[in-house]
Amino acid sequence: MVLTSKNGLWKLLFWAWIICLIPRVAVFSLFGEFSNSNNVFLDASNCGYQYPLYNSLSFLLWTVSYNQPLIYIGLFLLIQSLVGPLVLLLCRLFNFPSTASWLSVFGVAFLPYYVSVAARQPQVGFTIVMFCAWLVSFVAWIKNGFNQRLGFLFSLMSFSLLLLRPNAISSIVVLYLYILGRTFIGSSKGKTLKAWEDVTRVFTSIACFALLCSILVLLNFFSHGHPSLFTPNSGYNLYIGNNAWVSEYVKRYDILSLEDIVRDHGLPPEALAETNLYKRDNILKKIALEYATTNPVLTLKNSVLKYLRYWDFRMEDYEMNHLFWNLAYTIPYITMMIFAAAGIVFAFKQGQHSQLTILILVLASYSLPHAFFFGMIRMRMVTEFLLIMLAAYGMNSLTGKMTKTLVK
Repeated sequence: MVLTSKNGLWKLLFWAWIICLIPRVAVFSLFGEFSNSNNVFLDASNCGYQYPLYNSLSFLLWTVSYNQPLIYIGLFLLIQSLVGPLVLLLCRLFNFPSTASWLSVFGVAFLPYYVSVAARQPQVGFTIVMFCAWLVSFVAWIKNGFNQRLGFLFSLMSFSLLLLRPNAISSIVVLYLYILGRTFIGSSKGKTLKAWEDVTRVFTSIACFALLCSILVLLNFFSHGHPSLFTPNSGYNLYIGNNAWVSEYVKRYDILSLEDIVRDHGLPPEALAETNLYKRDNILKKIALEYATTNPVLTLKNSVLKYLRYWDFRMEDYEMNHLFWNLAYTIPYITMMIFAAAGIVFAFKQGQHSQLTILILVLASYSLPHAFFFGMIRMRMVTEFLLIMLAAYGMNSLTGKMTKTLVK
């Protein structure tokens, strides 16, 4: 995508934001009350999924909105709509064709699940935006020759993402390893001063990220007495994905998620007996690991089934949903996956190797841990914009190929 000026870029980013904002505002205006959205937004503190960054943002928006629900929700919609300009910017950094770039924008603007998230799951919508911004900072860092300031920005974005979605640590580590390997290969081949400077800048960014994480560990230690990097629910998530009921529930489609196991059967008595959240989480982690190691074959089988559920073309609760809502999810998803597969093939043939490597690394690194923990569609949706981009690339390439064939 070629732009002639920075002003031209800002105008395009603005229109991408507007394109994403309109359907979200429309859906919330029409169905907000029906989906009980106000309760989702205003009672977020009661939800066990909330992480420090989201809690801070929620408090900030509630304060600046003067405790007015509609203003508060409207601010969230404005933020969630930033996925459009961020995807456009990412496509530009990847040197995607202009048509594929705008197809990507329209994809994230009108994908039914993405739009519905604006009215039902504010944290998921914000997480999608943050994850996209994090990846933009990474690609911009590479495209600008490992600029030191952008390296610091990427470390800060990585740390911020960790405060919003702790399981993103797998993708953060993988991208740091990828770029470290890439710079080391460049330094060993070229042996130039610039190549070794790149290695130094990557290590500096890693050190900055490690420092921020160390500060968080110390803060948690002084605040709660536990030197933990994460909020006290990693053991809980591990237990949900590794217990005696997983084999049954992972095959059901009349549940909201595997968390229905806890709703139906409760937590183990030894965990409930512990009131300290960090100690309780450690107990749940120990129980889950003991179950997994005691039943390795069953754990492996369950992991495969959980990973398939993560990529499922059916919603977790599709047996309880209206047919229209199920089709609104399944048809776009299957269509997107078909074109995304074509996009991978065309991108490889057309020399988009580094872009394709980054996309696949992020998709794989973010998804694989869910096989051992537990995965849901709303977790996969965090990286769905990457599949939309690949699908847009595939659709654009197929259209171009068909046009050339017809002209001949």
